[in-house]
Amino acid sequence: MLTKKFDAHGVLLQLKARLVVHDFSQVQGIDFNDTFAPTLKVVPLRLIFAISVGLNLELHHLDIETAFLYGDLDEDIYMEQPPYFIDPKHPYDVCKLKKSLYGLKQSPRMWHLKLHTYLESIGFTRLQAEPNLYIRKEGNVFVILGVYVDDLPIASNSIITMKKTIAQLKEKFPVKDLGPREYCLGIKITRNRTEGTLILSQRKLVEDILKKYDMADCKPIQTPMTVPCKLSSNDNPQTKIEEQLMKTLPYRQILGSIRYLVSCTRPDLSFCAGFLSRFMQNPGIAHWQALKRILRYLQHTKDMVLTYHSFQVPNSSHLHGYLHAPLHGWSDSDLRVDIDTSRSTSGMVFMFAEGAIAWRSKRQTSVALSSTEAEYVAAALTAKEGLWIKTIIQELDVLNLSKMKIYCDNQSCIKLAENPKITDQNKHIRARHHFIRELVAAKEFSIQFTSTTSMWADFLTKPVPSQKHWICCNTIGLSLLKSRQKYIAYLEGRLLEY
Repeated sequence: MLTKKFDAHGVLLQLKARLVVHDFSQVQGIDFNDTFAPTLKVVPLRLIFAISVGLNLELHHLDIETAFLYGDLDEDIYMEQPPYFIDPKHPYDVCKLKKSLYGLKQSPRMWHLKLHTYLESIGFTRLQAEPNLYIRKEGNVFVILGVYVDDLPIASNSIITMKKTIAQLKEKFPVKDLGPREYCLGIKITRNRTEGTLILSQRKLVEDILKKYDMADCKPIQTPMTVPCKLSSNDNPQTKIEEQLMKTLPYRQILGSIRYLVSCTRPDLSFCAGFLSRFMQNPGIAHWQALKRILRYLQHTKDMVLTYHSFQVPNSSHLHGYLHAPLHGWSDSDLRVDIDTSRSTSGMVFMFAEGAIAWRSKRQTSVALSSTEAEYVAAALTAKEGLWIKTIIQELDVLNLSKMKIYCDNQSCIKLAENPKITDQNKHIRARHHFIRELVAAKEFSIQFTSTTSMWADFLTKPVPSQKHWICCNTIGLSLLKSRQKYIAYLEGRLLEY
């Protein structure tokens, strides 16, 4: 298999050739058994970035070359001789694999087990909440290591300890230290240690999407969706001609690309991507026009960045010199926004190091009979995500975390979460949503009221006007790069007005 590798600016780094086996010929129970291998989720990856800038840690990027070739196989597997390397004396002989190869169904699992075993042997401990995050401590010095297949983000409060760890990894695997992290999974990383900021952006990916679908010269627009949005299944193709036309349009491909942006750095696209995905099976012309509007919005926001800030106390060092880092969440819902099912949409966002660390927009699984019920279901979703993030931070144990807060703009929802009161209006709510009551009673977090004007998850539940959309974006650390630079200049007195 021949591939090309590019950097964050689209510059060709190298041409790669790789021997890949035909996994479609493998038979389960004979050639392979278990194939599961965990992969680092995007939220813990952003958490590594946020903690690194928050505590002013060293942050490097390690790449393990040909990682899958180091996995040990449990089965006897034979392979035909590869093309151009056939032994002329024994052309019909086959090769017995001693190690895993790319293409084998069990290769990811074998590589993960190999790396995990070695990391434990050199003193790393795997987190229970995230099996692809490891930590090693020696007194006040620590090293955090993430594993995304063969990409390893590594952070430490000691450059000496980091180099020692890298040297230990090089003893076992061909590790390439790419230095301070600048590019990861299509995300460009820009760090300014003087200002104490770390910026994530995906400009190149956005430009590639616009170019691929002939929208590179489209007219930009301020918001991703119209207000209000009345799209429904009634806008599905009504004639055979319209149905055939829609089959020729790359609706699913564009939406898939946008959803990857959402998962990495773009919470502002979360609702619109989720909403249009509901019509992916049979989209109509109106849905296609709405999707093209998102591309026009991407044209306007190519320079959108997600920024994290330092929360370290000046002139301090190690664990006890840090402020109590806040982890706050906002939970919201919009009652019966879905015309087809009358279901509500939950939205939530968590802030850490002054930037969004996790976000979600999701249609609820049942019809809510009141705004209180809709908000309560959304709050339970937010609580689950917040508890997971809090557990990861507590397991890392490298900073002091202040008490988690979740903000809600519905007083009845807050009362329902704090008090086990049963009424005719809430007695039908499913038991799974009452999970939030246990967390509030155990003081895992506090749920507090905020006004609708200060509800920063609002744009994750429905389309909002331009002003509210950009207020929500800027508050959760999402901004256009040029606007952010202009705002910094204004604060520093280099600009008279902003």
